Amino acid sequence: MKKSLIFLGISLCLFLICPWFTVLFAGMNGMAICFLLFFVINPLFFIVEGLLCGMNLKGHWWLPLASAGIYLLSSWVLFDMGETAFLIYAGLYLAVGVLSMLGAHLGKNLNNHTELR
Repeated sequence: MKKSLIFLGISLCLFLICPWFTVLFAGMNGMAICFLLFFVINPLFFIVEGLLCGMNLKGHWWLPLASAGIYLLSSWVLFDMGETAFLIYAGLYLAVGVLSMLGAHLGKNLNNHTELR
């Protein structure tokens, strides 16, 4: 439960405060922050979240879905409501998170099976 609250808190800070800086620093600085968020920080967050949630799949399977929902809602609120590009980004981030989560889970199970032999 504690890990879930930590990830949700990080998601709220990352997906609300960082895009707010983009709106605050409009112009070239805002565009640079956008590129960093969309192509570096957000994918890395979803990969790390997926890897850590894959270690306890039964308890944390819903966290990448919740983070993608938080991303989508915050992007729509801060930038443009109903913009389909943010829907595509949320879907891609969700796919990255789920794939890393399943990879971590399968890697953990593969490691457990080889240790038993």
